[in-house]
Amino acid sequence: MSTPVSMSPPTFRLDGANMPPSSPTDAPNPFASFANGSISPSPGDYLHPPSSTIFARRTSVSAESIPMDSDVDELLPVFPKTLEQLRRIRASISKNFIFRDLDEEQELGALNAMQEVEVRPNEVVIRQGDVGEYFYIVEKGLLHCYIRSDPLPPAFGGPPSSSSEKFLAPGYHPEFGKKVAECKEGSSFGELALMYGHPRAATVLAIEPCTLWSLDRITFRTIILKAAHRRRTMYEQFLSSVPLLTSLGPEERSKIADALVSKAYGDGEAVVKQGEMGDTFFFIEDGEAIVTKSYTDENGQLREFKVGHLRKGDYFGELSLLRLEPRAATVSAINRTDPAQSKLKVAALDAHAFTRLLGPLREIMERNADQAYE
Repeated sequence: MSTPVSMSPPTFRLDGANMPPSSPTDAPNPFASFANGSISPSPGDYLHPPSSTIFARRTSVSAESIPMDSDVDELLPVFPKTLEQLRRIRASISKNFIFRDLDEEQELGALNAMQEVEVRPNEVVIRQGDVGEYFYIVEKGLLHCYIRSDPLPPAFGGPPSSSSEKFLAPGYHPEFGKKVAECKEGSSFGELALMYGHPRAATVLAIEPCTLWSLDRITFRTIILKAAHRRRTMYEQFLSSVPLLTSLGPEERSKIADALVSKAYGDGEAVVKQGEMGDTFFFIEDGEAIVTKSYTDENGQLREFKVGHLRKGDYFGELSLLRLEPRAATVSAINRTDPAQSKLKVAALDAHAFTRLLGPLREIMERNADQAYE
């Protein structure tokens, strides 16, 4: 019987040297050479249950609650002004949508509550991220608006750049960021923070000596929001009485109410004129109007005759929008014989809102077109 041959473990030659095989269990960690210290996890390296701060809600920013349904009118601040100052402020806000729908009494209340503010060059009027306190109108001077986003990370492998190196491009401020707008005479800023209770979205910096008119938040919200609430409530009540809109639900009428713009007309003043292209639809909100058509007789004389009489709840102007045709008639405020009679007041809806909100009523208006006054 032959003697068994003992087997020695295999060896490997690497660079002329014999190397025995190794086991995964007794070999040193192959990544140890890359570690600065121990690669064994410390207790802090393990996952832990989330803390309560992770689930904590972010603190919201909101403005004061203004009771909309209160019948008690609180006294508003009044800063005396000359007639010339009132004229200049009115000119400044004449194109501002914030004051567009205020009646004369509400507008006067807002004007009286505005306070004159003198600002020096390089003075910050509002700062991005701060809670809004005031709404401003620029009567004189120039201001720049800046928005600063999160700074970019430094270049890979190099030292972080300084603030002065980070904003070298034209139109940048080293502290406030990118210039996004200019506020000149007649412009305004600050209304978004006052209306919605959000932090300031930008920084406004005076570039030259400026004269501003400021309106504080409480007064602003009291006048503007209560006026908007009263206006919307009035329109919703008015629209519920318009025969054309009886098939619409309350939510649909509310959307129309938000889009309406009110305007008053003097006696005999034309709202629309025959032959003009129309881009607006109208409801009679108050007062009365007459509808007339003009034609040229056989002698070449221009003649006009009455074809309709409109009262509260009636509408006009739809044919031009439905058929993209010129106005078929002229609609004018009546000449009142009784001074106590209401002057003509219309609620207007532009072409885009007309198509978007009154689309479901197109068939009804088309069906009534042959009997319309236009």
